[in-house]
Amino acid sequence: MTGQEQGSQDGGRPPTLEISDLTLSLEGAGADPVDLVKGVSLDISQGQCLGLVGESGAGKSLTAKAIVGLLPRGISVTSGSITVGGQPLTSSPVNWRDIRGVLVGTIFQDPISSLNPVMRIRTQVEEVIKAHLTLSRHERDRRVVELMEAVDLPGHKGFLSRYPHELSGGQQQRVAIAMAIACDPLLLIADEATTALDVRTQAQILKLLRSLVDDMGLSMLLVTHDMGVIAGVADRLAVLYSGRVVERGRTPDVLSNPRHPYTSGLIESCPLDLKGGFRAEVKPIMGTAPIDAELIWDECVYAPRCSRAENKCRSHSPPLEEFGDLHSAACFYPLGDVPGDDLPGTSGKGDTSPLTPSGPVLFATAARGPGSPPQNGEGAEGANDVIVQATGLSVSYREGRTFSYSRKAVPAVQEFDLELRKAETVAVVGESGSGKSTVARALIRLEPNNAVVEGRRQILGADLDELGRGALRGMRRRAQIIFQDPYGSLNPRRKVVDLLMEGPRAHDLESSEPPLDRARDLLERVGLDRSFADRYPHQMSGGQRQRVAIARALSLEPQVLICDEPVSALDVSIQAQILELLASLAEEEGLAFVFITHDLGVMNMLADRVIVMREGKTVETGMVEEVLARPNTRYTRELIQASLVAI
Repeated sequence: MTGQEQGSQDGGRPPTLEISDLTLSLEGAGADPVDLVKGVSLDISQGQCLGLVGESGAGKSLTAKAIVGLLPRGISVTSGSITVGGQPLTSSPVNWRDIRGVLVGTIFQDPISSLNPVMRIRTQVEEVIKAHLTLSRHERDRRVVELMEAVDLPGHKGFLSRYPHELSGGQQQRVAIAMAIACDPLLLIADEATTALDVRTQAQILKLLRSLVDDMGLSMLLVTHDMGVIAGVADRLAVLYSGRVVERGRTPDVLSNPRHPYTSGLIESCPLDLKGGFRAEVKPIMGTAPIDAELIWDECVYAPRCSRAENKCRSHSPPLEEFGDLHSAACFYPLGDVPGDDLPGTSGKGDTSPLTPSGPVLFATAARGPGSPPQNGEGAEGANDVIVQATGLSVSYREGRTFSYSRKAVPAVQEFDLELRKAETVAVVGESGSGKSTVARALIRLEPNNAVVEGRRQILGADLDELGRGALRGMRRRAQIIFQDPYGSLNPRRKVVDLLMEGPRAHDLESSEPPLDRARDLLERVGLDRSFADRYPHQMSGGQRQRVAIARALSLEPQVLICDEPVSALDVSIQAQILELLASLAEEEGLAFVFITHDLGVMNMLADRVIVMREGKTVETGMVEEVLARPNTRYTRELIQASLVAI
């Protein structure tokens, strides 16, 4: 079905964006070009949102960048066409300055990297207007205020005179959205615009994006890996896998009745039950997507990871076939064709039917493994199993550039209490700026020099503030931390084998096993092939790098892992694999976890107890299922509702 035909069935409106049989190829040095995106056809009508979903490397961002002529060097359009508002962008030379901002506005994932740090907010928004519109100074000022109001930001002088670093992440993203819509474009591209934002900010941004489509009549391409985001915003969706569209259709049809196994896998990997609650467990998609050089276009690209694959799948490439009104999938053996096929939300293994608490929120109680700690005083030995304890922990930061104890200290965390036992997982949740990461670093005495710490913090009964440098170094071997960005915490110039062995060497952990064999054993322990020992960090995906970071922490045989947002920026499929790994480490090896997160779906699957923080203070604590079912504070209820707003 062509874009024109589909547009006519969606109310007769011509497509704002039409992509037909698009192929993007990477030119190799002395080698044949490698196709990264092949045969992609999409369209968006006026006032509609199309969700483009898939794992990292699926070709989502490349497709979006091709629309605005921002393809990386060496990658080009080798066949197919792109048309925006009836103007072809691939068949003839294009003045991209007239396209970007006028026909197409773009919102990138990280707003702080797309905003100039040395320019005030007013100047940056005005710069876009001056580049494309002929307006007087008074008209520009009025337009800036209108844009601020459109994105729910104050338009007064005080706010507009700020610099980007003086705004929160949500405010930065709103400014980026204002710049993208400043010249009333026909098409808005939002490329992972809410990834890694806390749940309340994400809910606000999603609501804003949807209102732009409904109120301003914009067409929007929403690029994301999160099915929960797609569910609440997109009218239609297209699923990409390794550069090919494997399924597309109206959002409710695809989510309720996915026909391609990959689409079903993405849905089952999502921490949110798309029927309106939190999943008790997720089903990770086994394996990883092939790298570009491994792609074989004469077979089903998903066949190596598909449990339904037959010989036909490995010798022929399935075309997109219609399964209903505007619903198509590229699969020889689609889901739902055989009686008893497991579809998301049906009964059978991994059933996630939600329970109904006293209120509108639905949730499924997280399954607790045999390694779960005693609850409500059960067991005589529970009090003796405390590994990490914090009592009245408060952290403040001294202002100014010079170190002086007479300077004012700004509080970041106030009166934080924690008891963590063997094999237990305690989640610390809250919005950005609530003090979660400050707590994570303070628990193992990694706070900066300008921090003032009060209260007690203990690991294995030892008071950290009374330990000297040598004793503290030894204690940190028992408590390891895993950061949000594995690429930032791994030395890019060292191979994985060296990264995994630097800890044991630093702590003089003797072993008769050769270092390479020890490294390979650690990799197998976290679900990676032994061959990864010879790779560098840049040669791995985000999920693979995070597994290496976990393996490095495990190399010291710790008793507790402090995880600071370790899965917030990962694809849902990779996120599910990491969560499954962490859960198995707690159950099988008795590891204890302090898990910092803003995602209540992740918390529900992994944690036993939860501590809810707001503005540095603890506002609620309790068992996870009890807090989700019967939250005692308005703030906790708002977090739960914000987590479920997309669905």
